[in-house]
Amino acid sequence: MTEARLILDTLAAMVEPLHQSIPGSNEVVLHDLAKVPHSIVAISGHVTERQVGSPATDSLLRAVASGSPETAVAYETRLPGGRELRSSTLICRDSEGTPVAALCINIDVTMWR
Repeated sequence: MTEARLILDTLAAMVEPLHQSIPGSNEVVLHDLAKVPHSIVAISGHVTERQVGSPATDSLLRAVASGSPETAVAYETRLPGGRELRSSTLICRDSEGTPVAALCINIDVTMWR
């Protein structure tokens, strides 16, 4: 098994438990960065209504295209219908520093505003 596959499998096992442990309307999404743009390989929750095989967000696509995606924590985003999200994107790298996966958490904070 390759190192990238081991990282992705380990993170995929965390998607559902993380989703269940975060209160409120949220989703946890795992992206395989080798499969961009249709990079979602695991998802739990329905905040953005995406599913396995769906594309990454524009912001993740831009970050990957830049060649140096970085972890971003607690940033604000909006869905097309106007709902507000607090999102975090954690970039996971292999032992050589190559970005392999993005573990993303999206929490709908509309009702908190």
